Amino acid sequence: MGIFCCFFGHALAARWENGPWRFGTSRPRLLGVLFLYERPTPSPKGGGRRELAGTGPRPPVAILLSIVVSLPLFPYNWHLLLHILGAVLFLGNLAVTAAWMTWAVGQKDSRVAAFASAGVNRADRWFTSPGMILLLLNGLALTNLAWGGWLGFTMSPNRWIFVGLTLLIATGALYGAVIRRYQNQMVRMSSEAAQTNAPLPEDFASVFRKWTLWGAIATILPLVALYVMVAKPAI
Repeated sequence: MGIFCCFFGHALAARWENGPWRFGTSRPRLLGVLFLYERPTPSPKGGGRRELAGTGPRPPVAILLSIVVSLPLFPYNWHLLLHILGAVLFLGNLAVTAAWMTWAVGQKDSRVAAFASAGVNRADRWFTSPGMILLLLNGLALTNLAWGGWLGFTMSPNRWIFVGLTLLIATGALYGAVIRRYQNQMVRMSSEAAQTNAPLPEDFASVFRKWTLWGAIATILPLVALYVMVAKPAI
């Protein structure tokens, strides 16, 4: 279900950008909030096309690839390799983007902030989301192969898997419900300021602080999950 929501959200967001809805009414803002994308601004290219400033189209190529290579058709070592790779991509990008944005905002230049904000969204699309999918799908495949079947994480002494899974899902939910929305706000505000070479608006600092706070929480949760996965406490 988590993978379906992630993929469907990206696909719907891409459809939002590339053409009008066919509902016969105006595009409901609720859907934009639900799938974590700010309402796109009209494209200067015209033709009814809309896009979020500085982010470009969102092809879910990396997400599709991460799903395909994680299908439960491969041996244990393959899934173990991809599970570890997913952890590296996911945790690594969380740390790198935090440093990237902090350094960029410290420059107090709207053009630098706009570039960095859009870069964070791109990095999430190509690294964070695929990394989480690799973690989740290959972790479940490993559970099926070596830890008591698909539902082996529900039985003692393998409930440490359930703890790690819960923390990972909580991280994804926090990212989707809160953090991504702040990222899109930073993209919009910094891009609008950069277009006129104006300084960053005062509200940008407030949004950045909120993004930093929730981002720190979303980083701590998977670190705890990493400890649980390594220690494997018998619970």
